[in-house]
Amino acid sequence: MAEKNGKEQSFDWLLVQGRWVVLASVLAAAFLRQGVGFHQLSVLHIVFLGFIYNGALYIWLRVRRPGPRFWLSTLAGDLVLVTLLVYLSGGVNSPFHDLFYLVVIAAAVQRGVAGGLEAALASSVLVVSIELVTPSGRSRLADIDRVLSSVPYQFLVALAAGILSRQLSLEGDRRRQAEVQARTLELEQQRRRIELEVAQAVQAALLPAELPQIPGIDIAARTVTALEVGGDLFDFSYDPSETVMAAVIDVSGKGVPAALALSGLKSSLDASHRLNLPAALASLNRHMVEHTPEDMFATMAICTLDAGTRTLQLACAGHEPMLIVRAADGTRELATTEGLPLGIRRDGEYRASQVQLAPGDVVALYTDGVTEAQCGGQPFGVEGLADIIAENRSASAQALVDAVFARLGADCACQDDATVVILKLTGGRPESEAGDER
Repeated sequence: MAEKNGKEQSFDWLLVQGRWVVLASVLAAAFLRQGVGFHQLSVLHIVFLGFIYNGALYIWLRVRRPGPRFWLSTLAGDLVLVTLLVYLSGGVNSPFHDLFYLVVIAAAVQRGVAGGLEAALASSVLVVSIELVTPSGRSRLADIDRVLSSVPYQFLVALAAGILSRQLSLEGDRRRQAEVQARTLELEQQRRRIELEVAQAVQAALLPAELPQIPGIDIAARTVTALEVGGDLFDFSYDPSETVMAAVIDVSGKGVPAALALSGLKSSLDASHRLNLPAALASLNRHMVEHTPEDMFATMAICTLDAGTRTLQLACAGHEPMLIVRAADGTRELATTEGLPLGIRRDGEYRASQVQLAPGDVVALYTDGVTEAQCGGQPFGVEGLADIIAENRSASAQALVDAVFARLGADCACQDDATVVILKLTGGRPESEAGDER
């Protein structure tokens, strides 16, 4: 409604400017025109009155917003001025007779077809009235017939001007709507860019600044974000002697909400690192239930690797199974435990399992952004990850991570964040064997 009123007010200003031009033209014609029935002095008086009238409209528009009936007042004023001007300058033979068409066009543009038809009806009545009261040496019936024959043109002009105005108005509305939509899209993209930057900063701050250095365990990890920041995180806690705990978390959702959820999980994980694995998952689950929206959840894989005993303790909360590749013959194993994703149920239960490893064996933790990456129309899958690790199992942990992401970057399209953590036993004997020798 405000936009419509603004357009009407703009047109009122345009009409004021147009009247100045018309009045100046009539003034010039009044000095040049002479003829029977042309009352020059009276015409000049009407022009002077028109200047006063238009000046009053100008002041009114400057100091007040025109009301809903303003157009009716200006239409009546314009018709009165044109009628007096035509009457005093020769009646239907007046050179200013066509000014009625301008009034009709202005009404049609301002108020649509209905307004134009109303103005056409009023001007037609006035034209006929002028003819009836104007002296003429010709046949009165002939003059009236000539006047009446011009009446349809008034209505045709009203219809044409009203329809054209309507089409132009619709086109203008569509253009403005397109501009608003473009601006809205630009603001939304700017908001998403800012959110992406914030989420990236939060996610980067949560990742370990450096990887643990554990005798007998080679460790490497990397997270590659997709077009939008998701909720991937890896973390470590460790005993400087021979034990490391590694965790990979994948929070549902994108952007800042996912990054904030990761931040809370990171703090809770740091506080529960001394608990056994099922107890740690239970603690993180309670945190998710209590501090995140109901529609948000997280999957998690967590393990501890003891280089002295070569034992891997692991537990999962709805996460991808851990991949174990044996150094001896490249055999692949998937290790997991049952457990709901974090944040689904407050009373979720979690279990741990144990796997015995040998020197050179590789353990891989990863998120579904790796296995669901599309490579030539097919998912990369855990098989693709296992193939790369098995083929390069003699390489370092960092080389294995590099090989995985080199393949993903070269041949695959990742629609989600991709995270890979590699733990590799580098040698040594189990503590039990060392004790037997002693």
